[in-house]
Amino acid sequence: MYEYAASSMPSTSILPDWFNSEAGQALMADETASLETLIPDQFYRVGLQFGLGNQTLMSGKNVEQALYCDSGNADDLNSATNVIALPEALPLADSSVDLALLLHTLDYCEDPHRVLREISQALSPEGVLVLTGFHPFSLWGAKRRLSKNQAPLNARFISRSVVQDRLELLGFKPLAGCMINYQLAHLNTQWRSRLDWMNKTGDRWWPTLGAVYVLVVRKKIYSGLCVKNTRKLGRKWFPEFNPAQAKVARYGHSEK
Repeated sequence: MYEYAASSMPSTSILPDWFNSEAGQALMADETASLETLIPDQFYRVGLQFGLGNQTLMSGKNVEQALYCDSGNADDLNSATNVIALPEALPLADSSVDLALLLHTLDYCEDPHRVLREISQALSPEGVLVLTGFHPFSLWGAKRRLSKNQAPLNARFISRSVVQDRLELLGFKPLAGCMINYQLAHLNTQWRSRLDWMNKTGDRWWPTLGAVYVLVVRKKIYSGLCVKNTRKLGRKWFPEFNPAQAKVARYGHSEK
């Protein structure tokens, strides 16, 4: 197991124990079902999942080396966790990860923007990033205004549009996404069964009001090189020149 800055880490996982409860497991089952269909089916040399080590969501994907990362002490984490690190300081080389899953990481980390920059550096060109998070514009977000101290309502609840804008600034291209769970929070099994019609009709009648968003994006690398039309110059390529010795005129001739 790899450890990174263990002395400065909290003693527990970044995610609360609520995810191990009945309601939390039901939510994770819905997220897992969505991720099975949304994650592109391709070969990934290295995959990284941060948080929820008991949910090995990369096991069904074509991943050669799976890294399950979380923060905290090794004795407190799930046995599947093989990397201990903070999401703001991943001990990974640049462009070393092909698939990254941040499961509610932005909801509970200290600096969401820094986490996105960190994972952007770790992802290889054309790498796939998957994010899940709680959405404030939902029934869960409405209840959060009344009881913020109760998990998972004490999470950060970042708007999906805010996350999308930040990913766009970092050069990510959207691939897929969806909303999950249109019911109230903290429902037992009986009430979830009774209100299942809300999930069935949510995608149709109020598709932007789900409690959880799922975003799948791909890292794009854009070149700053702009190749102009060289037909007017009468040459196939621009000639090499030293800007200190010559000045390129309109038609490619040097001016003293």
